Amino acid sequence: MSLGAESAEWAVSYALNAVAAEDWEEALNRWHSARMSYPDLAIAWAGEASLLQILKRVPEADALTRQAIAEFPDSIDIHAQHCSVAAAQGNWLELKRRWSELERRFPGSSYVDQKRPEILQMVRAGTEEASTEALVGLVAQLEAES
Repeated sequence: MSLGAESAEWAVSYALNAVAAEDWEEALNRWHSARMSYPDLAIAWAGEASLLQILKRVPEADALTRQAIAEFPDSIDIHAQHCSVAAAQGNWLELKRRWSELERRFPGSSYVDQKRPEILQMVRAGTEEASTEALVGLVAQLEAES
């Protein structure tokens, strides 16, 4: 193993240690450092985006995953994180669009096969909830106008 690979491996382990300790700010700092030191390491991008999401910095996580997809179009981890961000935003139509893109890019993936029912259920439940909220809002508006 080359020194660079050992260092990248160490950086990932170091970040994961903070994740295991649930020290979210420190984990974010460590993932960010790993990404800056090893920009070719897709897992560092996904890790940093995941921590931004955990810390409720979802717009930043979304921007980072968009950039990461441009850098790593063939990384299922990056695409999966991109889907997770849409779910965190409660943007069910965007989640469905992103998931469809993931399925198209990675046909036959065991991850896709395993997660498909869960993702589709999230999309169904989220869109039903959004439709109910919209209907309740419309009824309230109509009642206020009458």
